[in-house]
Amino acid sequence: MRRILFILLIFQLIIKIKSSKDFIEDVAFIKLGSFHGLDNKGSEYKKTFFIPRHFRTSWVNSRSICKSYGFDIASFETLQEANAVMSFCKNHSDSLDYWTYVGGISLKARSTKNWYWVNSGRKISFEIPFARNAPDFAGSDEWCLALGPKATFDFNDVNCNGYEFKFICQRINFML
Repeated sequence: MRRILFILLIFQLIIKIKSSKDFIEDVAFIKLGSFHGLDNKGSEYKKTFFIPRHFRTSWVNSRSICKSYGFDIASFETLQEANAVMSFCKNHSDSLDYWTYVGGISLKARSTKNWYWVNSGRKISFEIPFARNAPDFAGSDEWCLALGPKATFDFNDVNCNGYEFKFICQRINFML
């Protein structure tokens, strides 16, 4: 009888875990935090930000991985949202790398203003709080955006293909 009850209990737990929408998030990702705001059309949204628990990749591959889990690479509508995510990163710095990728890309070398979000194609609408001496486009191949170094999580330009680091994914829910 005990064995049957134990098997039933395990079966219920498996069903509960598999039906949980948070299962992938709990196993593969760490939740950084959530931000409420208004998009460029005035619609209220809630973004929840995640970092992978156990894997790293290049900036180029990070969006594909986010999308394969039902997320997208992180983008920020406002400076307030960017500051909130930088604060989330500081609170989880033990789980992050020296650089942490986000979804911005530049179309013009040495520019602090010509940066775009890859998930929308829109120009970044706020003045990016770059780290000191950034962007520097070192080696003429730093066209992608990351937060770092780990101590401050300011914005910096990084090589899109050269290194494997963690990255930030987002899930957006629009409020009705």
